[in-house]
Amino acid sequence: MQPLFTSLELELKSTAPAERKQVGLRYRQLKEASLELKRSRLVELEAEILTQALKPPVVSPYVSAYRQSLGDLHPLTLTANRIVRFLERISFTVLEGEELVDPKLNFDKLNIPLSHPARSPQESFFAKNGNVLRTHVTSTTALQLALNREQSEVRVAAFGRVYRNDEDDATHSHQFMQLDFF
Repeated sequence: MQPLFTSLELELKSTAPAERKQVGLRYRQLKEASLELKRSRLVELEAEILTQALKPPVVSPYVSAYRQSLGDLHPLTLTANRIVRFLERISFTVLEGEELVDPKLNFDKLNIPLSHPARSPQESFFAKNGNVLRTHVTSTTALQLALNREQSEVRVAAFGRVYRNDEDDATHSHQFMQLDFF
């Protein structure tokens, strides 16, 4: 509407002086009527929006509640699942393995020396029976390689939670996910 009034104002300036007063009066009436129409329509629209917002939602007894999504997996879990699916597509056997393992499997079979800091209770979680929460998933991979020694081609991936005796903070956790493949 504004460009219309701008062009009418320009025409008003070029109107003959004798007609200018009458045309100007009509122009002003037209502009005021237009503004009043805009205001009243705006009030109507606001009332309509408010009425719609205050209406209770329509609930159909025929819609099944079981079809509604109740959430999704954590982004890390989604990422882990994508990695596992990719490895399986390229013919890897993906294993999780045990989380509580014999120290021989976690350290000795991987040639980790007795003096290594990871063997101390300050770095690893030991159970009363002497087993350890695995500090890496390489033990699972190594075990599978040993079991499949006779095969010419082995594609093994170990994926899962590992544990380190770290202080939890914004960037560290005592438990995290690790992937190892051969």
